[in-house]
Amino acid sequence: MKFIDKHLIVTILVLFVFTFLSCKQKEKKNNLFWDSIDPAEYFENLQNSGEIKSMKIVIDDHVDNRFASLISSLIKDRISDRSDVVLDTPSPQITVSLSIDPKMSPDQYSIFSGNKKITLTAGGESGLLYAVGRFLHTSGYHNRKFYPSLWEGNSTPTSSLRGIYFATHFFNWYQVAPYHEVEHYIEDLALWGYNAIVVVYPIINLDSFQDPEADKVIQQMRKIFDCAKKVKMEVGMIFVGNADFKIPRKELAATPNPDPLGRRGNNGNNVCPSKPGGTEYILKNVDDFYKKLGDYKLDLLCLWPYDEGGCACANCYPWGVKGYLPICEKITTLVRRYNPETKVILSTWMYDTPEEGEWVALKEYFDNGKGNWINYIMADAHEDFPRYPLEHSIPGNRPLVNFPEISMWGLSPWGGYGANPLPHRFFNLWKQVKDKVTGGFPYSEGIYEDINKVVISQLYWDKNIDLENILAMYIGYEYDFTYFDQIKALIEGIEKNHTNWVLNRQYDREILNNCLKLARETDSALTPETKNFWRWRILYIRAKLDYIRYPILESETKKHYHEALNSNPEAVDAMQKLVKIYHAMEIDDGSCLQHSWVRPPLRK
Repeated sequence: MKFIDKHLIVTILVLFVFTFLSCKQKEKKNNLFWDSIDPAEYFENLQNSGEIKSMKIVIDDHVDNRFASLISSLIKDRISDRSDVVLDTPSPQITVSLSIDPKMSPDQYSIFSGNKKITLTAGGESGLLYAVGRFLHTSGYHNRKFYPSLWEGNSTPTSSLRGIYFATHFFNWYQVAPYHEVEHYIEDLALWGYNAIVVVYPIINLDSFQDPEADKVIQQMRKIFDCAKKVKMEVGMIFVGNADFKIPRKELAATPNPDPLGRRGNNGNNVCPSKPGGTEYILKNVDDFYKKLGDYKLDLLCLWPYDEGGCACANCYPWGVKGYLPICEKITTLVRRYNPETKVILSTWMYDTPEEGEWVALKEYFDNGKGNWINYIMADAHEDFPRYPLEHSIPGNRPLVNFPEISMWGLSPWGGYGANPLPHRFFNLWKQVKDKVTGGFPYSEGIYEDINKVVISQLYWDKNIDLENILAMYIGYEYDFTYFDQIKALIEGIEKNHTNWVLNRQYDREILNNCLKLARETDSALTPETKNFWRWRILYIRAKLDYIRYPILESETKKHYHEALNSNPEAVDAMQKLVKIYHAMEIDDGSCLQHSWVRPPLRK
């Protein structure tokens, strides 16, 4: 009996091990693109699987008709932009079937293949949108040929608030681009998994609500909100706690922030809420804005302390708690009259820079029973993440979100030389916070940092994702998967030289030469549609302008740098192309100082 029992036990153990290994193999198969094989092997498998020339999209009847129409058009538009596959043919090579399973969570989805059919299932309409994004981003596009995704498995986001901040000011792309371009771009971001957008009313650029530009801005913001809502995004505003219009009210002027480290700034005009009439004036501006916006019920309100904002008078200092929190609570009370469900994000940008006890005071604020109006705490910095929220519990035990600065690091004008790919920078910064935050809002000044947005979107979706796989999805989808190695080397070369210049005022001439070579060779190989699309053009232009401008930076003083750059016909031509892509002012007439910060340094 004991002999039999031993054999029975051994048999059970063998079966258990076999089953376990089989499950692991299935898990590997189901996460093929994510973590089991490298992108080169995935792309080889993709190409070996064969080109598909016809495809049909079938959407379950339980999906709302309007949303079904939208999601069908998203698939067709994106695939037609990149390939010549025939869609909705009666006898397709494959069918893509979309359905909703209410047993799944709203953002969760699964993708499985079999019998010439790819099945996308999600818990809600938002999840179905993200499933479509995964299908599109892991498919292959080459010479107008289409290779359907091999990715299979289940996916659920690890961050709940996956937002983006469109800085709708300075007459940048977000403020001035045509509606159809903005709509298309917001759809693209939703397909990458973003589920929220906040914008800013550019009070820093306007004389008053009667400024001729004031209503134009409101209309553009409405368009952004409309687009975002269609693709299941929450929408909201960033309000600076005490910012004023361009024409200052001297009797209400704030005392400038102490800024010995040069990190906080004193931009724009700020109001002291402690002066007679100051608080009332701030609240009236907020109320007037909401009245102008109309019947939009905004989901999110993010309140901001420094850069624009702040006051260091005796009654307001230290601003981060003593002046900032009381005015923000009053703003919140006002805003919730328009929508009681508004979720409030309290930004701590540049808290304790220098050390003033702001984080400790914020903790005491919550410990004393205050702060019930705050739903999230936001933290971030110009460089490394602030130490306090990494080393202590979050004040009030509120969810923590970050604010990656994807636009400006080490480059002026921002985006002035084309794309600014910094994937390794943001991947390394993410390692500091990935177990602390539940998402965030990258700070975006335009489309030139598109690749940085995508990197962060995927880190929000899967906090442990490998950077190589993010780059593979981006390059395979936006360019051509057969040139993955070349384009990846180009992106990483641009980032390496930029990082070395910012940190050490040095660059590698061999990398510079290789980037230009890679850019030219790839440009000559891409299809006309891909090479003329703005994402490739801004990357190509960056390689071209870097080749011209680094030697000038090395040899000329800052005073003569722009003159030398504008004396180079190739540089002028490249910058003129960027001006058109960004819809920037053809000639910077100086009417908006900040516009020069987001426009190529092109002279008259």
